[in-house]
Amino acid sequence: MKDVIRKTQILFLASLSGMILMFVILYFFLKPKTGWPVEFGDLYLSLCLALVGAGWYLGKVVYEKRVLEVKYESTETKVVHYGTNVIVRLAIQELPILAVLIFFLTRENAALLVVYAIGLLLFIQSWPSQDQFRKHYQLP
Repeated sequence: MKDVIRKTQILFLASLSGMILMFVILYFFLKPKTGWPVEFGDLYLSLCLALVGAGWYLGKVVYEKRVLEVKYESTETKVVHYGTNVIVRLAIQELPILAVLIFFLTRENAALLVVYAIGLLLFIQSWPSQDQFRKHYQLP
C-alpha cells in the first residue's frame, strides 16, 4: 500500500513542479520589458476562473464516483484502484490550470495569474496520502 501511495505522491509532485516550471518559463523568460498589463474586467479571466472551478469539481466528482465502484472489493484491489483514481483526478484538475497559463500567454493579462494561483492551491489540496485513502475507501 505504501508503495502505491508513494508513487502517486511522486506523480503529484512531478505534475505540480511541471506546472510551476511552465509558469516560470512563461513569466520570467517571455516577460516584455514594459511588464504585463493587469485587466480584471477581461472575459478570459471569468472564463478561466470557471474552468479551474469546474476542473476541480469534476475531478472531485469523478474521484468520488470511482471510489464507489470498489466499495465491496478487497483491500488489495482498493489500493490499486486508489492509485489510478488519483491519477485520473489529478489529470482532470491539471488541465484547466495549464489552460490558464496558455490564456495568460495569449492574452498577456497578469490578472490570470491570480486564477492560476487559485488553481494551484486547489490542486495542492488533492495531495494523495494514506489517511485520505483510508478515509475515502472506508478502511480501518
